[in-house]
Amino acid sequence: MPQGINTLYVIKEYTPQSMTIPEIFDTDKYSQMLGVTFSASGDFINKYLNPLEKLTLIVGIPEEKVQRNTSQAMAHHNMQKKMQQILNHEGTNLYQSLNIEIKKQVNTQHFKVLAPLFYTIHSKFYLLSNLDQTETRLILGSANLSAQAFKSSSSQFENILILDNNPLFDIYKDYFNNQLLPVVDDFIPKEAIKIVTKNIRTLPKDANVEQAYLLSPQDINKIQEESFIDTAEAVNQKLNVGIVPMETISEMKNAPEEIHDVKARTRTINYQLETGATLIKEMVVPKSKTPKIQTPSKLRTAFKNKIKIKKTKNVNANILELNEMYSKPALRNIDDHITGFSIKRDEHSNDLMPYGKLATKEEIEASLKNINHMLRNYKNFAIDYDNDYGARVYEAILYAFTAAFIWEIRQHSSLNTQEGNDIPQFLFIGGTGGSGKSSLLAYISKLLGIYGNVQYLDYSAILPYGTHNIKSQTIEQLRRWFRTENAAPMLIDEVPSEFFEKDKYGNDLVVQETNNAADLDHAYPAMIATTNADAYTFKEQARRRSYYLKNDRVFDDAKREQSTKEYANVLNNTTDLLYQDFLVRMSELIETNKAVYNQYADQGKIDFMYNTRQIFKQYYDIVDLPIPTYFPQSRYDDSQESNQERWRKLYETMPEEFNYHKDTNSLFFRITKVDENDSSRFNANGKASFVYKNALSPKVIRGSKEGITVELKASEFFHWIGINNPYIHKGLFSLFYKQK
Repeated sequence: MPQGINTLYVIKEYTPQSMTIPEIFDTDKYSQMLGVTFSASGDFINKYLNPLEKLTLIVGIPEEKVQRNTSQAMAHHNMQKKMQQILNHEGTNLYQSLNIEIKKQVNTQHFKVLAPLFYTIHSKFYLLSNLDQTETRLILGSANLSAQAFKSSSSQFENILILDNNPLFDIYKDYFNNQLLPVVDDFIPKEAIKIVTKNIRTLPKDANVEQAYLLSPQDINKIQEESFIDTAEAVNQKLNVGIVPMETISEMKNAPEEIHDVKARTRTINYQLETGATLIKEMVVPKSKTPKIQTPSKLRTAFKNKIKIKKTKNVNANILELNEMYSKPALRNIDDHITGFSIKRDEHSNDLMPYGKLATKEEIEASLKNINHMLRNYKNFAIDYDNDYGARVYEAILYAFTAAFIWEIRQHSSLNTQEGNDIPQFLFIGGTGGSGKSSLLAYISKLLGIYGNVQYLDYSAILPYGTHNIKSQTIEQLRRWFRTENAAPMLIDEVPSEFFEKDKYGNDLVVQETNNAADLDHAYPAMIATTNADAYTFKEQARRRSYYLKNDRVFDDAKREQSTKEYANVLNNTTDLLYQDFLVRMSELIETNKAVYNQYADQGKIDFMYNTRQIFKQYYDIVDLPIPTYFPQSRYDDSQESNQERWRKLYETMPEEFNYHKDTNSLFFRITKVDENDSSRFNANGKASFVYKNALSPKVIRGSKEGITVELKASEFFHWIGINNPYIHKGLFSLFYKQK
C-alpha cells in the first residue's frame, strides 16, 4: 500500500479519526452486538468478537442481476441463493471456522447468525452496547464484518461513521428488530448444533472436547438434508403470517425454467475468467529483472492471439473434480487415534478436516450386518450364486478399504520391482449386463463416504462429449489423476473393451503408472473400475500389475422389483463409520510395525490385503458374529482363471484344430482360426486372435506366440486348462482316432 493512503476512513462523532479494529468494536466496554453485513469472516469473529456475551448477526445476500425485475422474480432469485448456501454448506463452514468458545455460545443461542429468505439486504450497520444499554455505539458504513474491510491498509476503500450514545442507536435497533428479524432464518444449521450437542453428551470423560465438533461427511450430508427441510418449514411459517405473498410461492414452481439463463451466464463468466487470467499474465514482461509492463504493440498482439484461440474452442473441457482424501503419515498420532488422513470439509471448500475415528461396538455390528445384507441380496437374487462368488463381491469391498494404503504397503514391503507389481493399484470388476456391477460401485462409494453426491464417474463422461481426441485425452486425464497426491480411490464405471485391447490406452497406462509409482514418495490413488466380463484382455505385463474380479452372475429378472427394493434398503442404511474405524486400525498397524507385508497367496503372489482381512476378522470377533462362509481368505486370480476358461472352451469346441507332435510333445494351433468364427466379439484390429494370444500363459508357450501358428507345450497346456492330457491317457489310440 503506498505511503499516506488510508483505505479505512473513520468518522467518530463527526470527526475523522484513526482507529484500530479492537478500538472500533471495544469489547472491553461493550458486551453485546446486533449487526447486519453482506458477509462475515469466522476469523474476524474469533479474533475480535470473542469476548462478547451476546451476538445476533444477519448475513445479507449480495444482489446479482436477474432476468426479470419483478418482486416475485427477485424473491425467487434470493431463494436460489438460499439453496446455494445449503448446497455449498456455507452455514456449516462458518460454524466450523469459529473457535470452541464461540461455538459454545452458538450452541446456547447467545450467538446467532441469520440470513434472509426472500429478500436482499443491502444494509451494513453494527449496534454495540453494554448489558443495561447505558453505553451504546452505532457503526454505519460500507464495511463487511472482515479484517480486510476494517484494515486501514488494504486494496479496498471503506468508510464508517461511529456514533456513541446517540439517539440514532434506538432507531436502528427498532429497525433491526421489527423490519429485518421477521424476514430472516437461521444461517448456521440447527442440525449442526444438534449433532455437536449429542457428540458432547456422549463424549468419553477423558476425550478432548474438540472431537465433539468434528463433523463427518455423513454428518454434513445429514445437515444439508435437514437444512432443506428447515428452510421449507420457515417458508411455510412466513407464508402463514403474511410476510411472504402467495404469488412468490407460486413463482418458486418455475425454478427449473429460470436456471437455464443462469447456466448460460455461468459459461460466459468461466470463459471471461480464464481469458482474463491469461491476459493479466501477458501484461508483464516475463524475463525482466525488475517488474515491467509490456509495450502497447505487444499487448495488442497478445490480446488478439489469446482471444482468437479462445474463440476456436467451442467446447470447454469441464472435467468433474475428483473427491480427494489426503494421506500424511507424518501427522499420525496413534495415542489420539489420528490417522493422518484428511478430506475437504465439503466439495466447495478447500478447508480440510481430519478423517478417521474409532467406531462403537454397535456401529461396527451395524456395518457388518449391512455388508451381510448386501451379500444376502446376491444370494437371494443372483442366478447360480454360490459362496465363492459372494467372496469375490466381498473381496472388492476389502480392496476399496485397502486402496488408500496401497502406496504405503508398497513402500513398507522390502520387495524387488517384480514383486512390487503384485500390489496392484488397479482393480477391474468384470461383469455382464444385469450383474449389478454398477450397483456394487455405488455401494462401495457409500461405504467409503468421501464421494459426496457424485458416487462414481462414467468412463465415457470423464471428458465432455465432443472433446477433440477424446479417447487419448481421457487416458491422459487418468494419467494426470494418478500423479496427484490423492489417496481416495477413483471409482470408474463401464470401462470399454478398447481400453484393454489397445496398447496405447489401458495397457500403457497400467504399466507406466505402476512403474512411475515406484519413484513417488507421496500418496497416489488406486482405481476401481467396472467393465464387461469379456473385455479384460490385457497383455501379461498389464495383467500382472492389475487385479481382476469376476462379477458376472446376473440378477433374476423375475425378482427385479424385490431385489431393487432390497438394494435401496441396504444403501439407505450404509454409512462410512466402519471405513473411518478401519483407517484408524490400519494406520496403527503400520505405525506400530505390526503390519504383515510378506504374506503370500496360493498363486505365489503377495496377498497385499492380508492386514485388511485380519482387521475384518477382528471386527467379527469384537461383535461376536461368525465370520461368513463367503469371507475371502486370500486374493483371487480371476484374470488367470478367465484366460484358462477361454482356452478350455476353445479346445473343447474345436479339438481337431490342435495338432499334436509326439516328438516334441507339442500342440500346434493356427491362431487365425478364431478370427473366422468369433471376430465380431472383439474390437482391437477386428481380431479375436489378439485376445486369445494375450490370454495364453507364458508357461505353456514354446517359442513365440506371434505369427499365424502358436506352438504349445502339450503337458503344461492341458494342466493349465484343467483337462486330462488325452495323449498320455489314451496314447496311440487317441492319436489314431484324431487322425481318422
